Amino acid sequence: MPYLVDACPLPGDPVRFVIGNWPEHAGVVLCGVCRVVRNVSIVTSRCVKCDTYTPTDDEFWDYAPSIPYFDGSSVEPLVDGLLDADGNPMLFMPVSTLNVGTLGRPIDGRTPWKERDTMEMAIFVMALLAFAGEYGIPEAQLLRYYNIDVPFSKMSGRSVSWPIYQDIRAQIIARAGQPGPPFEVTERLAADL
Repeated sequence: MPYLVDACPLPGDPVRFVIGNWPEHAGVVLCGVCRVVRNVSIVTSRCVKCDTYTPTDDEFWDYAPSIPYFDGSSVEPLVDGLLDADGNPMLFMPVSTLNVGTLGRPIDGRTPWKERDTMEMAIFVMALLAFAGEYGIPEAQLLRYYNIDVPFSKMSGRSVSWPIYQDIRAQIIARAGQPGPPFEVTERLAADL
């Protein structure tokens, strides 16, 4: 986790952005300067490409219902996502997953996501809570494992991001198979090891 995603304007060349990297990104927006889909830095609150555009809270995009997993699957039917700067619909497809280790570890000794509520965190936590529920793992244990708080102000109306859910599942299953996992290995989880 996270994923590199292509946003494909119709017609047009794909633009790449990242989903699921909540320790570094506050979320995804249609940048008012770049005029394409971009990530926003959690540290500067600006577009990571032009470093000038600062979006409002309302501009962050909840991509969860619009981006499928690699095979095109999703939890629910996909909904239209963002329109490009000219008002054209875009398609979204993950192209690779980025192995960054366990998300939530301090970056250069800092935890810039702490005590912040961001869209990227809300999307991740919604998938994490869905996974915890399905596998019967206490939510608090998984929140502690990822060193993330529930961003309560951003949780209302969220749906589960299937790519983020699948990565959480893969990572938790891998960690559960190692000695001393910091969360309960339930019967349901043990069955998938």
